[in-house]
Amino acid sequence: MLQIAHQRFTCQECGRCCRRFLVPVTPLEIEAIAKLPWPPGERPTRDFYCSIHGHAFFRHDAHTGDCVYLDEHSHCRMHAVFGAKCKALSCRAYPFEFLATFPGEVTTAARYDCPAVLSNTGNPADHYRQNLEEILQDSQLHLGKGFSTTELDGLTRESILALCEFLRKSILEPDIPVNALRELARRLERLGRPFVNDLETLKTVLPSMRDKALRETPPATPGRTWPERIRIRSKILNCLRYDCQTGDFSWGQRFRQAFLATKLFMGHGNPRDFGSHQPDSPFAKARIFDAKAWQSSPSPEVFDSLRRCIATRLESLQFFGKAYYGTPFFKGLDELLETAETALALARLHAAASHPGTLAPADCDFAVALIDHCHGKIS
Repeated sequence: MLQIAHQRFTCQECGRCCRRFLVPVTPLEIEAIAKLPWPPGERPTRDFYCSIHGHAFFRHDAHTGDCVYLDEHSHCRMHAVFGAKCKALSCRAYPFEFLATFPGEVTTAARYDCPAVLSNTGNPADHYRQNLEEILQDSQLHLGKGFSTTELDGLTRESILALCEFLRKSILEPDIPVNALRELARRLERLGRPFVNDLETLKTVLPSMRDKALRETPPATPGRTWPERIRIRSKILNCLRYDCQTGDFSWGQRFRQAFLATKLFMGHGNPRDFGSHQPDSPFAKARIFDAKAWQSSPSPEVFDSLRRCIATRLESLQFFGKAYYGTPFFKGLDELLETAETALALARLHAAASHPGTLAPADCDFAVALIDHCHGKIS
């Protein structure tokens, strides 16, 4: 059974996914694409893929950065001539990702690194059910066997679904801080699996436990200590490096990346060094850990996309197990809720380039797109 997250999405034909990302292509797809009967003079290239660390990806134009099949109108040439079904599975599925969960169940959720998903406009995701179910039947889609006993962390299906639904509804309430919900999850873990698996008791006590966590959890202040700053810098760095998506693995490029990474890790450098699409914000001048330099209470809509993103991960269960390095439930949940700290730091870094001291929805959108693009894909 396919369960589709409650999101909205209609492709804006911006071509971002065909420019920014390295898209994998399988040997079977390479063989099929090479045999496409292009009309005379219309074949874009015979050299359409490259190999990086033993894996094949669609090649990008060295000058424009575009996929070799992308035309000047941000449309796929393959799609235009032969239809959608001739394209690689990664292209046909984007922006949706699939996860095998419990026996006989699969979830799908759209990625927030797609501007259309981030804007939360267009058709409900369920509008694409027929296409998604066709993709689900593709022999090249390897979902595995679902959650293992270790990944379930000693919890029952019913308790996991009940807890995730409670947290999902809570995260969508703009007056409930994410760090308070993270504290709630930690307290539940300390109470033990038998307590959480007592479904009737769990549903009864969750509201009062949440209220107590709200009262007792201090406001989020990322980077209060040096270890925290190092941890957040490391997460920012991982996001920026992964988002770079460079196909250049020469020694010169590796040394350059290592030098830039070291500077940023030490609190210097500039995100723009990792790509022209990153904010031009000298790290030291952005003061992302200085709470006094930033508006104390941004308007609730600033973090709307962050809350929707976390809610989607909770609904689709795409935050533990195979979706996050095979981690067990509570570890994956803690890592998911911790992204709020990284998102605040990244949003401040983005805002520092144009309007330091205040945050706007576009700043949070930048952070969410970057985090969701990388979450569960880098170690």
